[in-house]
Amino acid sequence: METPYRVTNFNDIEAALADLIGKLVCVSWVSDHELLRNNFEPQVSVQAKLEGSIETGKFRALIDDNTYAYFYTDTVWSIVQDTDKRAVIFIEMKAVALLKQMIQTELELNRK
Repeated sequence: METPYRVTNFNDIEAALADLIGKLVCVSWVSDHELLRNNFEPQVSVQAKLEGSIETGKFRALIDDNTYAYFYTDTVWSIVQDTDKRAVIFIEMKAVALLKQMIQTELELNRK
């Protein structure tokens, strides 16, 4: 993908992940989706080469046996990348991702 970019919908996230496999990324869980990584709110980030597969939807960034991030495609809520920087993949817990998916489906059904 051409930088800079920010993706938040599933198809664009999947395409961005496919592009990022084998590249240095930062996988980040943040407690505040508005402030992101610009504060001292609870957050965890791991920077490493992205491994995984679009077919399985399973990914990881592995530094060593004690420092890693594992995630699924459907737990990614945003990917951002500035020009000449590594991408940041924002993830959330699976339960939160499923709840958001259910709410979105309900909203779409109510619009019809």
